[in-house]
Amino acid sequence: MIYTIPWPLALQFEKLAALRGVSAVARGEVPSSQTQGGFFQAAQRVRGSIRRLSHLPVSPKSTQTWWQRRNAFCERHSAQQSLRHEPLVETKGKYKGTPTRRQLGLIMWMGSSLSPSQLRTLLPQVKQVIKK
Repeated sequence: MIYTIPWPLALQFEKLAALRGVSAVARGEVPSSQTQGGFFQAAQRVRGSIRRLSHLPVSPKSTQTWWQRRNAFCERHSAQQSLRHEPLVETKGKYKGTPTRRQLGLIMWMGSSLSPSQLRTLLPQVKQVIKK
């Protein structure tokens, strides 16, 4: 199951995603060859409004909206995670107690296999890791 993550909550994971080199295109660090900017940038422009993302095309000549593209991304990555039996949270190392790289990628697309309340419980550890 993929939860929709509210924009303000997803935003709190952006620094960790950058630190781990996750979703460089979605965050706008690397230009996209298929869309005008990345999802995270588009979401920023509309302050995370799902309604607006549902009507905002990914590029001027595209019929695909950002929300449609987000849903396809989330479905694809969720299926890969299930197939590979990947954990949702790091269990060891310096990122222990924070979302895995795949989960961070999903969060940058306002989605996660972790519920919003589960993600909120991880925030203290995320903030501690970012400070180091």
